[in-house]
Amino acid sequence: MEAVAVKPTIDMLTAHPDIKALYGMYDEAETGAAKVLQTRGHRQGRYRSRG
Repeated sequence: MEAVAVKPTIDMLTAHPDIKALYGMYDEAETGAAKVLQTRGHRQGRYRSRG
């Protein structure tokens, strides 16, 4: 299910490179978004997540 969050996360980061927050309504969305951030080289700890 986390794969569903990958494309929207990539699209948001591409359209808004200075974005400060991402919100996922369920754990899998949060996990998918975190994987995108990791693969793009974003520093761990720069973003917070709540689930």
